[in-house]
Amino acid sequence: MNRAQAKAILNGDRETAILLLMRLDEVIEANRRLEARVADLERQLNRTSRNSSLPPSLDPPSAPPRPGTPASGRSPGGQPGHEGKNRGLFPLEQVDEIVDHWPERCPACARP
Repeated sequence: MNRAQAKAILNGDRETAILLLMRLDEVIEANRRLEARVADLERQLNRTSRNSSLPPSLDPPSAPPRPGTPASGRSPGGQPGHEGKNRGLFPLEQVDEIVDHWPERCPACARP
């Protein structure tokens, strides 16, 4: 509605102007409620495990990575020079028989 139309309503029909002003109050109140709801939904959307009690598995993909110990650059498992903790083989005098176990098929390509 432009200014000329608003003046025409005020000069012509005061009852229509009053109804429009009352309706305007309803629209303003509805707008306030919607803005509050949008703000609440945006707060919920921005929740991560860093700023709420959510577990890290529920973080959205857009969440920044959690701080922690940086990767040390070492490979997992025993490090070079570390003495392994393997069970030793029995001496041949204590062995009754030796059985070879070979797979029937290759686990990678399934060939015999």
